[in-house]
Amino acid sequence: MSHGNQFSEDVLLSLVTSHFSGNETRDEIIACIRAVGESEGIPDDVVASVTDKCLSQQRVGHQDEIESESSSPTQPPRLLVNWGELPRIGHQVRPEFSLLCSVSLGSPDIAVTVDSDLDHNPEEPTRQPKMEDAGLWTFCIPFRMTTDGMDCRPGQYIIDVSVVFSRVPSAQPQCYHCRIRLNAPGGNERHGSVLEIEGDGQSVVNLHGYDLRAFSRVVLKGGEEGIINLQQLNAGAGAPDDSNPSISTDSAVTFEYELKTDFELQRRMPSLSTQFPERVCLETAGLFFSDGRRILLYPNRRLTLGRNRSNDVVIRFLPRSDRNDPLSRNVSRTHAILELTDLGLLVRDDSKTGLELNYNVVKDEELISSEHAGETVRFDLGCIVAVSQPFSLNLEMYADHNSDKQTQEMDALYCEFVGERISRIWRLAHQSEINAVRLNRAENLAGIESYVLIYGPALIGSSSAACPITLNSTYAEPPARILYMGRVFWLERLSETVAVSVNEQEVACRSLVPLSPGMSLQFGDEEVVFNHAEQMFLD
Repeated sequence: MSHGNQFSEDVLLSLVTSHFSGNETRDEIIACIRAVGESEGIPDDVVASVTDKCLSQQRVGHQDEIESESSSPTQPPRLLVNWGELPRIGHQVRPEFSLLCSVSLGSPDIAVTVDSDLDHNPEEPTRQPKMEDAGLWTFCIPFRMTTDGMDCRPGQYIIDVSVVFSRVPSAQPQCYHCRIRLNAPGGNERHGSVLEIEGDGQSVVNLHGYDLRAFSRVVLKGGEEGIINLQQLNAGAGAPDDSNPSISTDSAVTFEYELKTDFELQRRMPSLSTQFPERVCLETAGLFFSDGRRILLYPNRRLTLGRNRSNDVVIRFLPRSDRNDPLSRNVSRTHAILELTDLGLLVRDDSKTGLELNYNVVKDEELISSEHAGETVRFDLGCIVAVSQPFSLNLEMYADHNSDKQTQEMDALYCEFVGERISRIWRLAHQSEINAVRLNRAENLAGIESYVLIYGPALIGSSSAACPITLNSTYAEPPARILYMGRVFWLERLSETVAVSVNEQEVACRSLVPLSPGMSLQFGDEEVVFNHAEQMFLD
């Protein structure tokens, strides 16, 4: 870095530091640095460098706080639900949820799944939790006791609540869940409706203000330590009479549901490696194998290919020779553009000599959906009659057709776990079901150099059909995967049976390691070096 840039970094760092109190969020830090940088006319690359330093310092301080809290166990979180009016068939229900937890647990990620047989809107804005006070989060989950607009059938309906905390002292649970059961009574009651509420484990039920004479039968189910308040309204003008069994508007039923440790989800949660704390931001990277192969990684939504060095992937016949150089000139300066969309991979022709996909000419652009995952698509650059030999690539897509809301929530948790938000590219990967795209040189340098576009998790393993990053060794399951979060490449070990090491230090299963240039990776007996992206024969 030049002396001038170093001076600018020092100036910007001193300016923004004076604005910080130490309690700023990540977004507040980024906004402050950008604002100061713009007002002082400091270059964008300097602003980005200072931002990375400040966020890194914040993460170190955050980790120190967690370690200092680990010695004192926190109280388990509590979940209370105010049902308002009791759920009745055919009626709208708007339960208000309150989550009480220790401030040391950080912000919770809450997922509520309402029974699919009950009408509800999963995108309802009120479902998003908001902090009312330190350690108090509230949210509302509206639904109707109807199915496709008609009264729901009698029976039991389930509401599942999952809570994952972003900041947990060591050796304490991070994932919790509870199941709420709603029992819709049958229509054979003679004297009125039935009140039936069931809670798992320890429950607190408040029926203060309800006239229980409005119900022909009352069934309350709770744990051994449950608390039920049955205090009635005083008889008189304010009390409902026998002829009007309606519920008072100011009455409410409040339940406390026990949040149990979700051991299955807890087992799937990652841990941050303490062996390699340094995070290096990279726009591209490469994996260099001991047999001479290299796989270059591009975590970009949009990728350009062409003869000019300004492209993401330089397309030339290599090495340079009297035979290869004329063939390279058939490739345009920028020949093709690949772009991930919510519908699939868009291939755009930006050349003078044309494109072909599976020997069909691309007219302007063509969309390849995830339905073609598992196929090999022939990708030829330069296909007009005057071109003696096109430059050929084999395009392979890697899709996750089983991606569901739980998978998406888990991916978002991974990002939050390392202090980042899930990227737009990762969201597009969910929508398109495409996690990665691999481009193999089909003829020139075939089997030696490949390019992998990373949108979501990219598996590392033996199966070329399932893993965009392919090893020579044979393993029954992928040993690891690479994720790109917060401009950092991360390695996560997946297999208990295949040893994974970084710089000769074995990595624990589900441990996340931030990768830095020059690191030596080992999967079983196969060695790979992680480094800056560098194409062959372009020096």
